[in-house]
Amino acid sequence: MQVAAVPDAAYDPLLKRFAYGWLQAILCFSPGAKILDVGCATPVFAESLRKAYGVEAHGLDKRIPISRAGWGLDENSPPLYPEVVIHNGFAGEEVCPAEFFDAVLSVSTLEHIYDHAKAVSSTEMYPHYRALKDMARMVKPGGILAFTYDFPLCYPYNAGWSPQADHEFLITQGLLPLFPDKSPKSEAFIYNYADSLFVQADQILSYCDYCYRIAIICFAFLKPGQTQALVTYDPNSKIAHVLEGGPDEYPHGALLAPAPSL
Repeated sequence: MQVAAVPDAAYDPLLKRFAYGWLQAILCFSPGAKILDVGCATPVFAESLRKAYGVEAHGLDKRIPISRAGWGLDENSPPLYPEVVIHNGFAGEEVCPAEFFDAVLSVSTLEHIYDHAKAVSSTEMYPHYRALKDMARMVKPGGILAFTYDFPLCYPYNAGWSPQADHEFLITQGLLPLFPDKSPKSEAFIYNYADSLFVQADQILSYCDYCYRIAIICFAFLKPGQTQALVTYDPNSKIAHVLEGGPDEYPHGALLAPAPSL
């Protein structure tokens, strides 16, 4: 993505910024599109999208009384980002209107609310399922829900957490995967290909850092509808051949550019 000059495809030790680039590599944003960043913290990403594409930028996160770097909204967020519409709350609380946004996006957020210690209950939904349901609710017909989360690869810290189940849950919410033929294989697939560096738009492994035992998992869904689509999947993306490839076709390191001559 860096070679293709995808915005925000910058390197960092955790490769978190990979996800910001991925969202812009697969999506085409039209000016005026309403975009929501769920779990925005300081809404840098929403502001970046506003400046780059002329979208109406929104951020959803909970205000916190004392500033904690990178966590929640602090007292400085609204003054520093006056062009971003800030919504105070969590996904799952139905703070934002239904079927309002052309795209609901999120990066490395849902893993912070997954409750792996709570017993399954027939009356109480897991917090991250409430968040997924709310995120699907906020997408307008014809819009896109696309997000990533960090999936820990060290049992039992992710006990009971299934990306495949998350994928199937979103389908029950009326969403359609952008790539139905590339649905999740299994958690074993994620473990087996944890050292692969590649991207597919529908919930297939993107990258794993063995140091931190985390895989970044990517989802992209469409809400069927007749409204004009202001955010669309870009089939002509410069990295489309990567999106439609796989770990066997693109082994780790195969896409790395050669080192420049000095």
